[in-house]
Amino acid sequence: MINRFKDITTIKITLVTLMVVASYYFFNHVKDSTLTVISLTNAVFGIRPKTIDAWIFLRYRLLGTVIGCTFGVIYLAVATHLPKNSPYIIFLIPLFTYVTVFLSGGSQSPTTVKGAVMTLITMTLLCAPSGSNQYAFYRIIATFYGLLISILVNWVIAPTKEHPLKDFEKSLDDDTYSK
Repeated sequence: MINRFKDITTIKITLVTLMVVASYYFFNHVKDSTLTVISLTNAVFGIRPKTIDAWIFLRYRLLGTVIGCTFGVIYLAVATHLPKNSPYIIFLIPLFTYVTVFLSGGSQSPTTVKGAVMTLITMTLLCAPSGSNQYAFYRIIATFYGLLISILVNWVIAPTKEHPLKDFEKSLDDDTYSK
């Protein structure tokens, strides 16, 4: 039981939680809990045994967020021209989901697909169409911020003896990390 408190992953997750919540608190953005949750979730999911794995996760997760936000904004632009509670929404959300999965890489890139679809669904079902462009931009920044915090913690707490980007070029052609 005591070993759980000393586990490096437990320490890393606690540290990223502290860093994200404290930074939002000190910069007076605690009122916008949505962005805090997005940053914190990405920071926690970004904790990896090796720093290179955190960089690879950042690449796929951020790409997924950008793709999901892009199609979320397009969906909201289309939805504003439809009547309220229109039955077209039943077909539009799955259609946009299909296009998002297809352009995210399908089964070849599950981390990107999951990030893109989660972002798309959040935007289509929870975001008001009026501020969608600004929300999409803030969501991308919040994702990036959380992932950078996780990379910083991964690098500081368990630094590798190798250069942290040694295998990064090799990973550009291969998405075996997310399978």
